[in-house]
Amino acid sequence: MEKLAVVALLLLLAQLSSGQTRSMCLHQIAIVSQACIMIPWRGGGSPHAATALLEPLHSDHHGGDHRHHHAATHGHRRGHHHGHGHRHLHGSSAEEHCCRWLKEVDDVCVCDLLVRLPRFLTKPDHNFTVAVGNACNATYSCGGI
Repeated sequence: MEKLAVVALLLLLAQLSSGQTRSMCLHQIAIVSQACIMIPWRGGGSPHAATALLEPLHSDHHGGDHRHHHAATHGHRRGHHHGHGHRHLHGSSAEEHCCRWLKEVDDVCVCDLLVRLPRFLTKPDHNFTVAVGNACNATYSCGGI
């Protein structure tokens, strides 16, 4: 669930033009993204569904080449590997690292992203909480918009 929240923030950030977003916020969200991507998937459903939303559509027809499809849905870049075999060893330290950076994100950055959400989420004194497993909760407070 925590990855979905981070992905949702990233999707909203992608919709904003650079003129609307402070560079400080871009850096903070990018750091959180890098820190939290290493958390092993523990939720229901496919961990690749949210990542696939960020991938551009392409028309490569490889006739069932599973390895190509697998890499495309993971968001792999040329020369980028994240080693599936070792992800389970770093669970708690990855969560702590993610938590550290989530807590550094300014409320203003999160609130600027929330402006793009449906109206019912912009009520007065809104709190947005991202839970990272049992490691931490990062709560951002936003006034009415």
